[in-house]
Amino acid sequence: MSTEKLNTLSERLSYALDRLGISQAELARRIKVKRQAVQYLCTSGTNKSKFAYDIAEALGISVDWLVASKGEMMLKESPEQRLLSEQKVVPILDWNQINAWLSNKLDKFTLANWTTIHEKLSDSSYALKLKDNSMFPRFDSETVIVIDPTISPTPPCFVVAYIKRMHDFVFRRLTKENGQLMLYAYNETGYKQLPLLKEDQVLGCLVEAKWSVL
Repeated sequence: MSTEKLNTLSERLSYALDRLGISQAELARRIKVKRQAVQYLCTSGTNKSKFAYDIAEALGISVDWLVASKGEMMLKESPEQRLLSEQKVVPILDWNQINAWLSNKLDKFTLANWTTIHEKLSDSSYALKLKDNSMFPRFDSETVIVIDPTISPTPPCFVVAYIKRMHDFVFRRLTKENGQLMLYAYNETGYKQLPLLKEDQVLGCLVEAKWSVL
């Protein structure tokens, strides 16, 4: 669509999201509103919004262009801003931040630690630094793992899971033995295989790993 035909804020916002490859859900996360609010802005044909400045800042675009179609859409981006808009980085979370991240209660722009990724992943993807040697020697405790929660966990695969009876998160190889899903630890010294029960929750599958250099 030509920018000359973008007559409303709704049309310009939809165009910007499509051009930047950013979903409505991701924009909602960035400006801390419900997704339905962004969906309304994109479809209502409105020409104004109290979130205009927040939207422009979150997307790295000109507020004058968004509100009044004045000037160019894009501001000059820093390399860091470009990585964020292209989703070529993911945040390295603390393990206790996983649920907050997946429930959109964390603002990615407030997170301090990031890692680059090879391919564009879903907006909800995240990274973790392993907290133990349960997967040694395949993965040591310094390994950074990149997890995509939108991938269906089909065994065999590596997953992050919340084990309710342990009140803890684990990184394991998901297998299926005699019809039972199992979480397998490579390091059998002090770590046992865990059955994945109905009350447990898989929180994403491994898509990349960055091993430490010894």
